[in-house]
Amino acid sequence: MRSLASLRVLTLSHNPLAQAPEEFGASRALQVLSLERCALTPLPEGGRDLPELEDLALGDDALTVVPDAICRLPAMEFLALDGSRVARVLEALRVHRRLRSLDVSRNPLEGLAEGLGRWPSLQALWLEK
Repeated sequence: MRSLASLRVLTLSHNPLAQAPEEFGASRALQVLSLERCALTPLPEGGRDLPELEDLALGDDALTVVPDAICRLPAMEFLALDGSRVARVLEALRVHRRLRSLDVSRNPLEGLAEGLGRWPSLQALWLEK
């Protein structure tokens, strides 16, 4: 993937990956990354090298916690964690002041309501059971 340094959109959804390829971090221009329904458990540490990533879709994966790599995505505005097994999202996402859309529907959420003011740019929030 090193030859794809200018890649802006990458969709790997519906592939049985279990773990995202480390090489995707080499695409520093990446703005949209879709890894939905890949049975992912962790995100690779290479995710910290995605300074332009704005839209991350991890819905219907096997995540039980918000990956630490998400905290190191300074441009992120859209995050989909729907249908995972995540119970706590506030602490991990506290750094994302630019977050405009958050989908955490179909998760066993705990303690979300008291921290909603942390995202002043939030325009869309999905919390369906």
